[in-house]
Amino acid sequence: MNDEALVQDYSPAAPINYATSQGSVRSLCQAVLTKALGASTNVALASGPDTSFTTYRDVQNMIPGGSFEVSSGVWVSARADLSISTYGAQQGSYSLRIQPNNTGAAYAILPVSLSVGQQYTMTAYIRIGTAQTGSLDGDSRRLRAVATVNGVEMVIARSNQAPNTASTTTKLTMTFTVPAGSTDTEVRLMNGATNSADNSVYYDSVMLVEGNGLDTNGTALAYFDGNTADTAAYNYDWDDVAGLSTSSRTALIDRSPDALIWQPGTNGIAFLQPILQATGRRLFQDLNGTWNLADNNYRVSGQTRIGYGYGLYRVTDLASRTATQTDGLPLFADAVILNYAWTESGTGKEKTARDVAGPSSYTKAYMPETIQAPYPGPGRAAYMLSRLKTRQRQLQVTGATDYTTRPGQEAVITTVDGGVQTGYVDAVVWDLADDSMEVVTKSLLAVLPGSVGNSPTGQTIGSITGTVTDYVN
Repeated sequence: MNDEALVQDYSPAAPINYATSQGSVRSLCQAVLTKALGASTNVALASGPDTSFTTYRDVQNMIPGGSFEVSSGVWVSARADLSISTYGAQQGSYSLRIQPNNTGAAYAILPVSLSVGQQYTMTAYIRIGTAQTGSLDGDSRRLRAVATVNGVEMVIARSNQAPNTASTTTKLTMTFTVPAGSTDTEVRLMNGATNSADNSVYYDSVMLVEGNGLDTNGTALAYFDGNTADTAAYNYDWDDVAGLSTSSRTALIDRSPDALIWQPGTNGIAFLQPILQATGRRLFQDLNGTWNLADNNYRVSGQTRIGYGYGLYRVTDLASRTATQTDGLPLFADAVILNYAWTESGTGKEKTARDVAGPSSYTKAYMPETIQAPYPGPGRAAYMLSRLKTRQRQLQVTGATDYTTRPGQEAVITTVDGGVQTGYVDAVVWDLADDSMEVVTKSLLAVLPGSVGNSPTGQTIGSITGTVTDYVN
């Protein structure tokens, strides 16, 4: 009837990273559906606002005191005088001044421990007060990464080159992978000029991180150190001595960026479902062909009424701690425990996580097999539990066929012994052979005799002109 099966059938041939779509779950759904169906696909907001699915990652800045607010003491000079200066500061009040003091090219050196085969990204801001003159090295005003490779010292990476223009600030960036056989790795802040004139350059906001230098949303990582102000998402701390040590950004929310990578072998619905459930959303296509994104406030128009003497054939009352629902989930559970296991992209590390919802003294937890997928963050277990708790008592009703019945509609069931019960349609199956339908309900509430809800059609509280005793039950 609809395209949901086509999305379940499709899997990409290569990983697709949707990091840039994390600001909008609706945009993410549209991108996945468009890819799976091969045509531009719109998703309507059936109920509730659009929401984000922000991912988080811990990062270490491997440069000790990269804003030079304390001193330049951790750097080693090569044919240069090193000092801190207020000129060209990007972060805080100071920058690192590199002034040539010899006839060879000047630079500053920082030995760092880098792993063979690992990718790194280094960034820095550079500024010059006057244009450099005299003999200039080809790597003047650049970043360099240097290593001894199989016994020979060599440059393994270079950044872009800042223009030789006075009073100009340039961001330098280099991303590189440490080659096999590398030892004695170091990074350099290149001046590249000699002491033939005032050829000073000024560096600030120097950062070295593992990976491609991008944040979880696909934008370049902003400079940070232990002086960066904490936020609702991250804490920033010095790893040792303030201003002279490396620093770390620690995520306060556990949600892996890998959750937004659509891997080969995973169909479109399976990729989206953890994200949707973690944000309290559902995605479905209605019979009109419209794809809908909805929260738990979504309601289907119309009403299904089946009653004794009015189309009711038989009723089975489903109230069991062991029975399963029409979608295979347990009928009863007062807690949900989800375990995740996956391999982290970029590092290859094996990761695990757990999401739990329910009271500490639960009696029966729904705990499926370990989910082989990146952790989508907290919230999915709570969403699943909220859905399960609405189904703990159900009626399985067989009655006369009504082809306007739809899952999600309000259901009103009247039986001989149970009176009137109201809830929602969970599933419907039409039997064409005997012209009947089977309706499974959820979220049932009994309307007891004498209650306000047990009234003739058309009667409301507002239609009563006298007191409540005039209300007909």
